[in-house]
Amino acid sequence: MLVKRVAVTAGLTGAMDYRKYTPHKLRHAFCTRLLDAKVPIHDVRDLMGHSSVAVTDRYSHCSPERLREAVDSVYR
Repeated sequence: MLVKRVAVTAGLTGAMDYRKYTPHKLRHAFCTRLLDAKVPIHDVRDLMGHSSVAVTDRYSHCSPERLREAVDSVYR
């Protein structure tokens, strides 16, 4: 309920949708943003409180920008 209240207060699109903003989705987004910022996965693991990089990897999502950068770096 707190996350939903903050989303509504912030005026986020779809804030009243049942599952649009949840603590779990915020956790995924946080992890993804750290990886997008090129923070080493071992540091992200520590920030997320995981004991294994494999667990942290499950929380990460590849953003289209990060995929594009990876492909571009190969062809430079």
